[in-house]
Amino acid sequence: NLTRLAATRRNGLPAAKRPPQRPPMLITLQAGVEATSVDPLMVLLVVLVLFMLVLFVVGFLFGERVQENHEKDSLKSFQAAPDPQSRRMKGACGSPLPISRRPGSMPGSRTRTPNTAEFFDSTNCVISLPSLLDVQIDGHFSSKVMSSSGQELLEVQVWHPYIPLDQGVTPTEYIGLNDPRTSQELALVALASDVCQLFQADEELFGNIIQVSETEFHCVGASPGSGIMFKCLGSPRERRLRIVGSSGEHLALVEPAAATIQATKFDQVTVDPKADSGLVIIVILAIERLVSHSAGSATAT
Repeated sequence: NLTRLAATRRNGLPAAKRPPQRPPMLITLQAGVEATSVDPLMVLLVVLVLFMLVLFVVGFLFGERVQENHEKDSLKSFQAAPDPQSRRMKGACGSPLPISRRPGSMPGSRTRTPNTAEFFDSTNCVISLPSLLDVQIDGHFSSKVMSSSGQELLEVQVWHPYIPLDQGVTPTEYIGLNDPRTSQELALVALASDVCQLFQADEELFGNIIQVSETEFHCVGASPGSGIMFKCLGSPRERRLRIVGSSGEHLALVEPAAATIQATKFDQVTVDPKADSGLVIIVILAIERLVSHSAGSATAT
């Protein structure tokens, strides 16, 4: 026995009694491939990297969304705060003013302002237009628009409201253009405090006349998106105006005329054939009345 014990110590334990050696731990993947076990620190590092990547992507997308919302808010703020001139034009293009017609007047049925170019064969239409600058309106005023040959083209009527109006902002004066052959009203302007509206014969609001400065007036369409139809530049107090289109093209020229009929002064208006002469005429008349009323207000103050 001692001999066997000594041999055992030299040679180690018998094979049957040796503790079994553990094989390397294996992880079986879904594809059937075996891999050795992963270091827990490595797993934690990978998880941290993935987490930081997700945070970066989320932060990037959130920043893009914030920037987009900021741009939209800036655009809304810009649209909600137009320049003073645009605000003034928008205010003038509000609800149509009430109309108080003269007794016996006959509204026309045209869908646009009258164009007198059909009466002329020359390159430019020369018109004698009664000046309404500083004319005292004692209830009613009437005059004629004449051609250079003395042909009666249009009838000008100016009057105050014939019936009391209590519908908010009410006109203090009206200007009408009539057909002298039928007495039908072709166009009408209603003037109130800081408001000057142009109507077609069927009482549809056609446009607004805006005073931008003492030397500049705009005729602005009433329909959405129509914008400025033309501009009147110059000195209405001196009865000298140049009318140009929205792109600056020449449309008409206004100068004082030497003729005076029954104490009424006249303007000489030279209208280009491509211009709507009827619209030009009534806008000139409206500008002269606007200037007259503003001068009266300044004198009263």
